[in-house]
Amino acid sequence: MEAYAFYLIKSIAWLTGFAVIYFVFLRNERFFTLKRYYLIAGIILSLALPLFSFHYRIEIPAGSPASHDFPTFQADQALQSVTGNLTKDKPERVISRYAVYIFMIYITGLIFLIFRLARNARVIYNTISSAKIKTLDRIRLVRVSELPGSFSFFNYVFINPTMKENELEIIMNHELVHVDQKHWLDLCLVEMIRLLQWINPFAWVYIRLMKQNHEYIADQVALQRVPDQAAYRAVLVNQLFGSRIFSLTNSFSYSITKRRFEMMKKIDFSPYRKMKIFLVVPVIAILFYAFAEPEYHYVSASDNVFSIARQEALITKESDRSSENLAAAVREDLKENQVRGSIVRQDGKPLHGAAIIVKGTTTGTTSDVNGYFYLKNIPEGSSLVISFVGFRTRIIEPDFKTEMRITLIDEVFNLDDMKITDSEGREPHPLIVLDGVVTDKKIRDIDSWTIYSISVLKDQAATDKYGEKGMNGVLEITTKKDQISGERTISAGNIEISSSYGGKEESPYVIVEAMPEFPGGRENLRLWLSQNMKYPEEAKINKIAGRVYVTFVVNSTGKVLDAKVAVPVNPLLDAEAIRLIKIMPDWKPGSQMGRPVDVRFSLPVEFSLNDN
Repeated sequence: MEAYAFYLIKSIAWLTGFAVIYFVFLRNERFFTLKRYYLIAGIILSLALPLFSFHYRIEIPAGSPASHDFPTFQADQALQSVTGNLTKDKPERVISRYAVYIFMIYITGLIFLIFRLARNARVIYNTISSAKIKTLDRIRLVRVSELPGSFSFFNYVFINPTMKENELEIIMNHELVHVDQKHWLDLCLVEMIRLLQWINPFAWVYIRLMKQNHEYIADQVALQRVPDQAAYRAVLVNQLFGSRIFSLTNSFSYSITKRRFEMMKKIDFSPYRKMKIFLVVPVIAILFYAFAEPEYHYVSASDNVFSIARQEALITKESDRSSENLAAAVREDLKENQVRGSIVRQDGKPLHGAAIIVKGTTTGTTSDVNGYFYLKNIPEGSSLVISFVGFRTRIIEPDFKTEMRITLIDEVFNLDDMKITDSEGREPHPLIVLDGVVTDKKIRDIDSWTIYSISVLKDQAATDKYGEKGMNGVLEITTKKDQISGERTISAGNIEISSSYGGKEESPYVIVEAMPEFPGGRENLRLWLSQNMKYPEEAKINKIAGRVYVTFVVNSTGKVLDAKVAVPVNPLLDAEAIRLIKIMPDWKPGSQMGRPVDVRFSLPVEFSLNDN
């Protein structure tokens, strides 16, 4: 019940917003078809948007209170101090009982309206069943004397048999517009929203606005079809008296007012007036913000990426009693060395997750989804080390006065036309073994995301296990369908690549002051990859190329361990990239505060084919 109540409140707010904008700014405009779409959109959004939850992020420092000089307290205690007297005067059970009474009243009204709607539908059904129906092109004409007015219901048009032929032609032109444009769909939607929101006065106004706009549309089209517009208006007045109105019908004589006759006049208007429809955008923004729910994220002191402005907003929300002390703490914080800015690519796009650390310390942070970062308590004379996978690491001096904009340059390894060969230099097609069964499938036919592990058997290791079938090498592929847990691995020979990197309890670093380096630097790494790359022949034939991201650990002695494919392209290219990483020589290990440490490193290996 509570969930439905919150949904209903949100739905009422959305519909009210659309209705108010229409009533104030759009009601007297003459772009009737656009107004119809606006009213339909208001109904659909009022029903759909309350089903979704929208959130905004609030970051809360999770470290020691002393590290931020902020006093701490329990939010629930503060809430209790504010609401304690209220809950004593009005116990929860009393409020709950009132809620049940209100909900019962709502359900009673809903049942009554459904019953009334069903009764009206029954009257129309009985009338159709007992009357003689004449089919005319797209409509079915029903002549009945029990219903004096003229109206349409779905593709049925109800006419009084005493009506003259000249009046009949005019009314048929009018009602045919309702049938052709399926205005009954709009009425079903608006009737549904009125049933759900019968307690909302604007829901009742909304259905009147919808029907009124339908008549404007029908008048506009029908006046173009009849030769005598004065006769059209006269017939409209004649139909005013004795008309009976049903909620799901379009009545010819509905809403006969001076405004309706004014709307029949053909007046040119500026197309820019249609821009008024965008006045609903601020209302949508306000409602989104009003119903958004906060998401609290606790951020450690070392990962402090939230801004001082957001700290002040959070502090003010927590407790009015402590606002003076907290504000003073923030002002004191502003005196410390702070640096803020953004990390971007060469094309100006932000880099999410770039590492920014103070050189020689463990203080650092990462950039957010907009590339933004913030650090404080930076020692004088220190430098910032900025790094990101696939980009060159930069060491720069911090700017404490202005916001920094730091551009990282791509570090791409372009590997030209290479071959995969066996020990004798041949370019064979290997045997494919999928989940333990020899298959005729090609490696390109296997979705790389379904692969759990790949083993590469060559030469004697392949023939010993598979006989002559394995003379060209074997790719043993295991898919994920039978795997309950575990990491995706790729192996070469009989040795699994995703091996342990020493069994240390301490996890490898991701961000360090000095990152691991290949012997001789980046250029030597590129040269080594080019010389040792064996581009898969099948990949060449099928023109398979792309960039494979591989992660591995360079341990404190420079050994390359724990190689894994982070972003696969194709099993052939993935296996070759892993093979390259495995046979690499020892690297210069990374270091933190002058001490060699294990570092998890990422490397993009690009496979590309030249024009030949």
